Amino acid sequence: MQVALLRTGLAFIDSDKNEQSKMYLLEGFLENAINKIFPKECSSILASYRNLIGTHEKLITNILGSRASYFLSLNKAQRSSQLAEILQSLKPMWGVTIEIFGSERVEGILSPKHFTNHTWETICETDEL
Repeated sequence: MQVALLRTGLAFIDSDKNEQSKMYLLEGFLENAINKIFPKECSSILASYRNLIGTHEKLITNILGSRASYFLSLNKAQRSSQLAEILQSLKPMWGVTIEIFGSERVEGILSPKHFTNHTWETICETDEL
């Protein structure tokens, strides 16, 4: 998420080739890491990440804690299989899609009930990545 926000921010400030090349290097590192950690889900996770580029930070500030807490509550297999869907839920149009189609009818969309009772405050210090 932070890399997507950084990419969005760079679109609004004057940057030179050196700064842009560092951004591409960071994105390349992120893509390689995701490919190594989540080889089966890599393409859907990266597609979700790319969809977040352009999202303004203020639009996700209030919901980011619930997504992080939910992710940390999952086991390793669940984290792997649901990361793309969690990222999709950060997109501003997620709520509209849920309202129109309902989450049970749209593949790849988590229901809002998944994030109930999850906040920054519910993350334990002992939660492991």
